[in-house]
Parts: sequence; C-alpha cells; structure tokens
Amino acid sequence: MNSLLKSFLLLLGLVLGINPVTAQTSESWTQLLDPKLSQWEKWMGAPHPSVEGLLAGIERSQHPKDGLPMGLNNDPKNVFRIVEENGQLVLYITGEIWGGLTTPKEYGDYHFSSEVKFGDKNYSPRENLKRDNGLK
Repeated sequence: MNSLLKSFLLLLGLVLGINPVTAQTSESWTQLLDPKLSQWEKWMGAPHPSVEGLLAGIERSQHPKDGLPMGLNNDPKNVFRIVEENGQLVLYITGEIWGGLTTPKEYGDYHFSSEVKFGDKNYSPRENLKRDNGLK
C-alpha cells in the first residue's frame, strides 16, 4: 500500500492495544509507539459542553464537527496517551474529546495489527450510540 497511516484514526471512546506497531522504511522497521507518542500528531476537535476541567477559554460545541477545533497537538485532557500494560506500550484513548492521530511521515508496506477494548464510559454527544473504533 502506498498510502500511509495518515488519518487512519478518528477515534472515540476506545482503548487500542498494539503489539507492537512498526512500519518498514527502506532500511529497517520503525517503532511507532513510544511513551511520548513522538511519531504521531494529535488533532483535537471542538469539545462538547459537558467536558470538564483544563479547557478555560476554549470554545465548546454540541457536535465536534460544528465547533472550532482545538487543533493540532493541543490535548490538555490527555485524550491520547501511552500506558504500559503487561509490559507492553498501549495506546489509550479516552474519547472524551473527538480527535485523531496522524503520522507526519508517509509509510508503505506496513503491517498493522491491534486489539481493541472499549471502556465503560461513552461521552456526549455519542453516549447512546454504538461504539466506533474509528479505524478505516
């Protein structure tokens, strides 16, 4: 595949375990998960009015696609973060604010595998909708 891992995650309310995520460059494999998510850019949409804390002065919207997005690498609630689980790095996504991860580099000939676990909480405005891991 020539397309990259760009825009492959628009995620809401999921925990995504990756074992491990790597991408092959012309010389070697590249580890894409590290404790600081340094291989990724975070994009955050407009927070719902129900989101509490750490968002002073940020416009809120009933629907994340309608409001002013928080933008690139502005994740004050740590919606996207790495945790260690059973000795492995795991991408943990709260889903409290609608957003996505993209890689700034293009990759080809990659292998992607994941385990997906959903938590107990759904956030507004999707609290009564089916769960969606956002992978396309």
